[in-house]
Amino acid sequence: MQKQELGTLSVSSNPSGAAIYLDQIYYGTTPKTIGGGVSAGLHDLELTKAGYEDSVMRVRIYTDQVTTVSKSLKKIPSPSTGSIQVTSNPAYASISVNGIYHGGETTPGTPLVISGLTPGRYSVQATLTGYSDAVTSATVNAGAATPVSFSLSPVTPDITTASLKVTSAPSGGQRSMWIISWPGSAPLPYPAYHPVYMR
Repeated sequence: MQKQELGTLSVSSNPSGAAIYLDQIYYGTTPKTIGGGVSAGLHDLELTKAGYEDSVMRVRIYTDQVTTVSKSLKKIPSPSTGSIQVTSNPAYASISVNGIYHGGETTPGTPLVISGLTPGRYSVQATLTGYSDAVTSATVNAGAATPVSFSLSPVTPDITTASLKVTSAPSGGQRSMWIISWPGSAPLPYPAYHPVYMR
């Protein structure tokens, strides 16, 4: 029977305590020596640790030899900005933050994300034709998304007064007509009629 060619792998990292995956199989944490059962040839090695970027590499194991791997892990930088996620009912509202329009509008079912904001308190405004502007405040934290939701109110049109320009052809003739106006004191289910005379 042909003897299986095996080698040993010794893994360390800075900082220590990184999880070791060899060919996607977990072998513990660094520092660690994996011996007696690693077949000779190329293998995929991955080191992972919370707060650090994963380190992936290929290593070659030699028969009856120790292959040593030492890796310095790169720390993931802490985020310095945050974001605001805006929704509105109805959708398609334009959003401004601290008076600055960021070139987007809300859409149904998907928040409008405004990112790259330094931590702090912001004034958020939603505008939509036919609806009253809405303003609220939001606190942005580094590395976090702050949800903001607007429920917009329809604008009530002002129909208490109106003007009418009347011309006639030929001019100077006597004409009479009726115009319709809606009283402004209270909403009524019927219009009010006013006579207009042209002489």
